[in-house]
Amino acid sequence: MSYNNLKIKGIKMRMVPLLSAISSRPTKIMFALVAAVGLSACAVINPPKPLPLPVAPKAPVTTLKDAGLAHPQTVWVPAFYTGGRDSLLFINGKRYRAPNGAGNVVGFIPTPTGYSVAVENVPSPAEITNSYGMPVGRIQRGARLEVFSVTETGKTLRELGSLRLRRATQVFQTKSAFYIQDLSGRVREGALGNQAQGVAPLFSYYGLNAEGHRVSGPTNVLFATPAPNGGWIEHILIGSNPITGIQYRILVVKDGQVLRSTAKGSTPFRAQPIFFHSLSAFVDLPPVVDSERTGMTLVAVHYYNPMSQGNVIVTNFGSVNPEYPAVGQPGQSIQMVPGQAIAFALREALFGTPGAPVIVRQMSNGVGPVYVGYKSMYHITKSTYHQTWTPVFPLVSGAASFAGILTGANAGGQEVVNAKVDAFTLLTPKGAVLINADGNQIGAGYALYAKAQIPSLDMQQFAAQYGLMP
Repeated sequence: MSYNNLKIKGIKMRMVPLLSAISSRPTKIMFALVAAVGLSACAVINPPKPLPLPVAPKAPVTTLKDAGLAHPQTVWVPAFYTGGRDSLLFINGKRYRAPNGAGNVVGFIPTPTGYSVAVENVPSPAEITNSYGMPVGRIQRGARLEVFSVTETGKTLRELGSLRLRRATQVFQTKSAFYIQDLSGRVREGALGNQAQGVAPLFSYYGLNAEGHRVSGPTNVLFATPAPNGGWIEHILIGSNPITGIQYRILVVKDGQVLRSTAKGSTPFRAQPIFFHSLSAFVDLPPVVDSERTGMTLVAVHYYNPMSQGNVIVTNFGSVNPEYPAVGQPGQSIQMVPGQAIAFALREALFGTPGAPVIVRQMSNGVGPVYVGYKSMYHITKSTYHQTWTPVFPLVSGAASFAGILTGANAGGQEVVNAKVDAFTLLTPKGAVLINADGNQIGAGYALYAKAQIPSLDMQQFAAQYGLMP
């Protein structure tokens, strides 16, 4: 059963969530209506199996010290977690800034003498988004990516290298370098009659390593991301036409050798998958991109329907193995345009290993309460996983969840679509820690590896020190 399709007394009802109601909250009258509807329908609706109860509220208590959060050497926080425009790096509790004052730290790599720290230096920062609504490098004349040699105490020794920032859509870090995903071209669909042409972007990858030297990655590809083995996963263009759309292959490449190649696939011009990387805060760990750590990325796919005339826009999204076609992999759908869906999906986080990746996300059985927790995935085949669900924090009660169905606040199994983030995900050498951020306030934490909760006052202290803003 899903939010969008209910069968009551043999009649199939279609409930389409309204985008205009995303931020709405049910009134007391609506709760009364929900109670009445729920009582009248309980005899004819067979609810799905309920999820387990959230584990955090009854877990034993631990401390910031035991969780490794009391006095960390480094803390890196993505801008999405701060409510601001800069990603932050703290060394020994003090925020790092470049000698010229630039503070948007895109990553850092530990070195024998300290760290190589990569900073986006923009003269007058201003937020810019691309055509999908995703935040991109704040491109202005004179903007540069700069790498500095920094001591273990946070003192800048010297600049190691820099390069000019162009129209980058993502900047990410591997274990040994900092890469820019640069828009390097476009493939246009030949028009048929009076139809509008479709466009597919092409990307090139380049950056700086820990020594500040220029490094190059794949060029003029549909998408590429670092592989767990140190190579690259490349979605390459091999042709296009107005009938079949974009034709592609997926390669796994290392040291110039193709280790694996998929069969030729195709997607329509107007339904190109949009790949993006998940976000987490990293404590005493460098913020290495999720595909290298877990073998997974996030993706949003809008299946273009020329007959819909824009009445219903549904985007599928979720975690995928980029070594295989994205179409068919995403397990969630949301009635939003791709840009909105990506902003919603950025609340999710990936961690674990390539053999057993884990994703943090909202979860519900479709009619009952909504939780935030984690989904553990274990390989059955290379692109198929066995999944187990563990709710951690409660978000919304069953009554409020069903009210959301009637008001349009629910979309494809996702209830709190108007919140920026449900839980902050901290990745530490010991394992992941989740911080409850529901209701625009910092709540308790939960150390997954210890199965223990951290009191909310302790988590509020940590969040205030390192700039986490719900």
